[in-house]
Amino acid sequence: MKKIGIDAIAYSLPANQLPIKSLAVARGIVPEKLSVGLGLEAMAVCSPEETVDRLAADAVVKLIQQNNIDPKHIGKLYLGTESALDGAKPTMTYALNHVERSLGLEGSSAFNHTDVVDLTFACIAAFDAMLLCADWIRSAPGQGRMAIIVGADIAKYDLQSSGEYTQGAGAVAILLKEDPRILVLGETVGVGMKSEVDFYKPLRPFKKLQALKDAAALLGVELSDNHLAEKISEAEAARAESIAKNPTQLNVDADQSLWSIPGEVLKISRTEPVFDGYFSNECYRARLEEAIDHYKTQVLGWSVASWTTWIFHQPYAYQGRRMAVRFWMDAILRPMIEAGEGVDLDSMGLSELRGLTWSDIRENADLEKTIAKSAAYKSFVAAVIAPGERASAQLGNLYTGSVLMSLLSVLADAHERDLVLGGKTAGFFAYGSGSKGKVVEGVFVEGCEKSVAAVSLFGDLASRKVIDFETYVRWHA
Repeated sequence: MKKIGIDAIAYSLPANQLPIKSLAVARGIVPEKLSVGLGLEAMAVCSPEETVDRLAADAVVKLIQQNNIDPKHIGKLYLGTESALDGAKPTMTYALNHVERSLGLEGSSAFNHTDVVDLTFACIAAFDAMLLCADWIRSAPGQGRMAIIVGADIAKYDLQSSGEYTQGAGAVAILLKEDPRILVLGETVGVGMKSEVDFYKPLRPFKKLQALKDAAALLGVELSDNHLAEKISEAEAARAESIAKNPTQLNVDADQSLWSIPGEVLKISRTEPVFDGYFSNECYRARLEEAIDHYKTQVLGWSVASWTTWIFHQPYAYQGRRMAVRFWMDAILRPMIEAGEGVDLDSMGLSELRGLTWSDIRENADLEKTIAKSAAYKSFVAAVIAPGERASAQLGNLYTGSVLMSLLSVLADAHERDLVLGGKTAGFFAYGSGSKGKVVEGVFVEGCEKSVAAVSLFGDLASRKVIDFETYVRWHA
């Protein structure tokens, strides 16, 4: 059986960044709460011209150009995003317009036989796309199938909300094929899924008559319901007449003024989510615990302790290390405690655990906090989790691109520190609100840390322009 996995990676980042300290000061937050507590240093900020389709397109163009890929050989081009431009037409098709122009392929048939689609499942969609495409390649060994998967998003929250400081943006594109040069993906997938409403972007209904009345009131004008209803009917009739005269022009250029849209209710889609941060964290951990348990049923005797690098979806840089405390306790600490003899708890910073049984420890939430601050766990984090956090600290949340950027951060960290990753195992911990978690194993390929993206990432992050808080607020609107 051929090995299937990630052969190349490319990325596209907004050209501007806002130091997290600037946001903290403006919002009256102690900066260390964000930098030390959550690992945040800066957030990527999109200018009005940096849209999600352009971010996705730029990442794809870089991937194709840097690796001399013939677009005609790309069998699938899947986009994971929760920042869609359209309710029906895939955002990836919009991105392809930019790709074709950038590559000088306008009017060609380069992508005519490429299966293009968007996937949506909050932040896990690109990971889902990767696993689907890996199975597609496995189904026809030796045929040279190739797929490009993109995770592209603009994570935007309401100003002054509790999610504001986790915002970010960017796109990561990966090339999936046989005999990959970066990472071989395992076939076993652990899944944990439960329908929850921890984070979502609903269509928000507003009664048209009330909305128009509110608009009039803002202008200091009082109008009766009958008069407003009459004006709305006139607008709808005018639109219907316009369409009747020009039936071929029923598109975005036709008369689509807000009040002429038929119906009593307007449904508004907003990029800013409705969310419960605490509950979402609980869903994140619960789904990944379920996914780990599911993985164990498929690979007998397996433990997450066997993975030398842990790669997480990161809504903020330190999310992984916070959620992983229990995973570490179950897989690494528990065997020590149950073995009893020869364990120096004092040197591990865990003297409070002396004399306690495992059930005593596992059921005590306060002890979990103590363990998270212990020398033993901090040492584990530094070696196994922290390399994947470095990019997130500078970018903020990339939603669907986050877990792929975490992988790239590991590669860039290894390149910078002259470490050898080849042959070592990585465990992916992917999560999407709504809610679903997946765990998958990867094995690094020799020389992976020398890939183009790994060599350039940290330099590109450092070279971004710093904007002021006022510019950020203006662009947010």
